[in-house]
Amino acid sequence: MPRLMNTNNLHHPISEYAIEPAMKKGVYDRELVVSITKRLIEANKEDLRRGAVLPKKEIFLKGDSSYFRLDLKKVAYFEAFGNYIKVHYSNGAWVIANCTIKSIEEKLPQNIFCRVHRSFIVKMHSVDNFTAQNLQVKDRIIPIGRNFKSSFEHRMIKL
Repeated sequence: MPRLMNTNNLHHPISEYAIEPAMKKGVYDRELVVSITKRLIEANKEDLRRGAVLPKKEIFLKGDSSYFRLDLKKVAYFEAFGNYIKVHYSNGAWVIANCTIKSIEEKLPQNIFCRVHRSFIVKMHSVDNFTAQNLQVKDRIIPIGRNFKSSFEHRMIKL
């Protein structure tokens, strides 16, 4: 029996969760793959109705004269500097991008990143510990603004 090759769109995000793993495991039955895909699409629609989205892995930001790709897996937190932001990576490196903290907040997946202060957005998995006033990411102490405190604590407890 031939391998499944003809799908609607192998580049669709659903394919990386259903079609490609099925092909790797030797699943040749098109009906089974279509059934799995339909169930995932329905689950995705339900997630979208509740406000959940598939997390972005990368975004583009404007540097000095060109745009650069930012891998969100490597980011620890963002810090505002007027109309610029400083992107701090988990390994300690950083880069400056030409955008505001508000515009970057709109581009980021809300289930991974959280605004904690008017000048800071942190990746929730990067937070080592936190109190009512501050949080710690690696060696950096970041203040928690009173307008963002309850939202941050609620999201960290759910995490």
